Amino acid sequence: MDPILETQEKQPPQPSYVKLAMRNMVRKKGTSLKHFFFDHSDAFGFFGGYILFDALIISNVYTLGI
Repeated sequence: MDPILETQEKQPPQPSYVKLAMRNMVRKKGTSLKHFFFDHSDAFGFFGGYILFDALIISNVYTLGI
């Protein structure tokens, strides 16, 4: 039998990336959720600020002809 095949059969399969990510989320408990909410609140704040800036400043520049 081929020695390469024998060594591949003896090694246990490596866990998938999804399983490792889920294990880390369970182990860290609230840290992942906290980071998730902080990241999304930052994104909403950025886009909301841009929309507000656009509505108040940029639109007035075009309508007033400044």
